[in-house]
Amino acid sequence: MHNLTIAELVQGLQSKKFTSVELTQHFLDRIAELNPDYNAVITVTAEQALKAATAADQRLAAGNAPALCGVPILHKDIFCTNGVRTSCGSKMLDNFIPPYNATVVENFEQAGAVVLGKTNMDEFAMGSSNETSFYGPVKNPWATDCVPGGSSGGSAAAVAARLAPGATATDTGGSIRQPAALCGITGLKPTYGRVSRWGMIAFASSLDQGGPMARTAEDCALLLNCMASYDDKDSTCIEREVPDYSASLNSSIKGLRIGVPKEYFSDGLNPGTETAVRSALAELEAQGAELVEISLPNSALSVPAYYVIAPAEASANLSRFDGVRYGYRCEEPKDLEDCEYIIVTVPTPVTADNLPDLSPLINASKMIGQVIQKDTTIIYESTVYPGATEEICVPILEKESGLAFNKDFFVGYSPERINPGDKEHRIHNIIKVTSGSTPEAADKIDELYSSIISAGTHKASSIKVAEAAKVIENTQRDVNIALINELSIIFNTLEIDTEEVLEAAGTKWNFLPFRPGLVGGHCIGVDPYYLTFKSEQMGYSPEIILAGRRLNDGMGSYISGQLRAAMQRSSIDLKASKILVMGLTFKENCPDMRNTKVIDIISELAALGAKVDCYDPWVDRDAVQQTYQINQIFYPLENEYDAIVLAVAHEKFITLGIEQIKSFGKEHHILYDLKYLFPKSQTTLRL
Repeated sequence: MHNLTIAELVQGLQSKKFTSVELTQHFLDRIAELNPDYNAVITVTAEQALKAATAADQRLAAGNAPALCGVPILHKDIFCTNGVRTSCGSKMLDNFIPPYNATVVENFEQAGAVVLGKTNMDEFAMGSSNETSFYGPVKNPWATDCVPGGSSGGSAAAVAARLAPGATATDTGGSIRQPAALCGITGLKPTYGRVSRWGMIAFASSLDQGGPMARTAEDCALLLNCMASYDDKDSTCIEREVPDYSASLNSSIKGLRIGVPKEYFSDGLNPGTETAVRSALAELEAQGAELVEISLPNSALSVPAYYVIAPAEASANLSRFDGVRYGYRCEEPKDLEDCEYIIVTVPTPVTADNLPDLSPLINASKMIGQVIQKDTTIIYESTVYPGATEEICVPILEKESGLAFNKDFFVGYSPERINPGDKEHRIHNIIKVTSGSTPEAADKIDELYSSIISAGTHKASSIKVAEAAKVIENTQRDVNIALINELSIIFNTLEIDTEEVLEAAGTKWNFLPFRPGLVGGHCIGVDPYYLTFKSEQMGYSPEIILAGRRLNDGMGSYISGQLRAAMQRSSIDLKASKILVMGLTFKENCPDMRNTKVIDIISELAALGAKVDCYDPWVDRDAVQQTYQINQIFYPLENEYDAIVLAVAHEKFITLGIEQIKSFGKEHHILYDLKYLFPKSQTTLRL
């Protein structure tokens, strides 16, 4: 009987295949036999359970019993139960015998469900392992050396071990969903307000939401039909009719909009978990659901916020920390008027004609000019050509403020050097170039940055020198990559593998380790145009720099042509093909897609008639749509694509492995590895 679902038990009880007493005794026997191995149940109420089962059989015989009448369940030891120890997993409450039922417990009692006892849990629902010191750890029935998750791990383990067909649980940030997943069962966190929290003991009771655990979604629906109710004793309860959660279980999901928080796929997510989740999302999409990427930008604060709020909410708001504030604000600030320093970090892009677009910098300077006071220092960090700060920004500041430059206010320039996605080189450990419009201003600015940058600073002799230092950094990289890209094109025509050449050449001590690829981003693909613009203004045409820029800008077209030729050789019709481009950001392991050249590949292939899907676990789907007017899929389906382009070297793609990536392709497909992620023998094309 323990292998039957709740739905099957309901049918069996109502058809008189077995009685509730027989069923209850069966599960009591399993608890007695197996629970010592799992420690999932800490209180067994055998006498009360058999008495309740007898009463349930009488209701069933009368023919007017509710659906759950006679079905045995377990309660998490967080729900107060009349006459039964309710400890919340803590020694402090080990002798607490409530003289009342929690609303959830009362609902099940009214429905005739049979309570077998109470399940183990993390103390006061404040953990994720279910390894409490007093009651001992719960063991996962699938692997007893592993945790079942928490804080509802006892309920999850009990259902997984078939000690009960269903159990109640609670969830704040995953205390139902995590252990359900770890124990291979179904767990549901209902919408807030659907399930009463009255009579629920927890360190932060107003944060927890009660929900069901069972083997199937159908079983959870049956349990939730009983748990959900309006309760005037709980001010958070929604006064709304409870729907029949079982009614739409077999309905089509076509047209269903499912929100998927992008932050849940951030760096640190276990690759295997991510693959499983994205595969499930892809299956939902294949069944007609619409996946909508949403953003929970403050989700990273959820755990620290919980541990700040929880003490203040202790045991149903007995303690209040009203008025506690964190952070610092200036005394009665008015915009930027009382700031001694103002740092400007606006973007400085280029136009469609590759000319400097200084409008963000001009607008920022106008705004600042309207609020600055005497003795304010404005420090620019945005990429500009040499001379732009003093030639463009300073006159605007003077005009808008009515103040005199280098008398009433001062200006500095300190180029921003942080690379997106680089976790090693951060603001504190990168040497900072500083400069100022006067020697005194230069000293003040250098002292300001030195106070936070442990790596030190380099004080340039002038603002122009500091500006030039910024543009030359990325111009140098751009030209070097252009050279390697051109060499790669030459080597491809000679049927030589570029990576092999680079490995051989790299054995010399002074060989620079550049690799071919797409050159985009907000710096490398932009900064050279600022330098060449100023150079041409002064009457000199920088041929090498511009040639490198043209070559790098044309790599997307070259790659598309290579792929098209390979597909023709393999008799794959480009116009009827479906192509997967993996990666959209301008560099690996970051969400930054500014000026990405991957879009050039996608646009060219789409213009030739191919259907192109883009998959990048790092990017914001809405941002992709708004910026580039393309749809990004949540996860590729298997056996779907005629060609796969590995465009960005995300670590997540490496972790997926070559076999998983190949599974996205049809039996006969092209795999183009632009970034040498995998050995030559495992790919069709390489750059």
